[in-house]
Amino acid sequence: MITLQDVAPDMITNNLTPFETTHPGELIKDEREPNSITQAKLAASIGVKSSLLSEIIKGKRG
Repeated sequence: MITLQDVAPDMITNNLTPFETTHPGELIKDEREPNSITQAKLAASIGVKSSLLSEIIKGKRG
């Protein structure tokens, strides 16, 4: 847990508990699309196969 002087612990983003879990693929998709980054380009830049990234985005892998 992160603490900051004069800030309530429940007001710090890293201390919040999500209402429901979010699959990492949803987060990647939400960031990739508006920034116009292709799946292939993103996969190459993070050093994974495009097929692996595709499976993560589709929710078939963690």
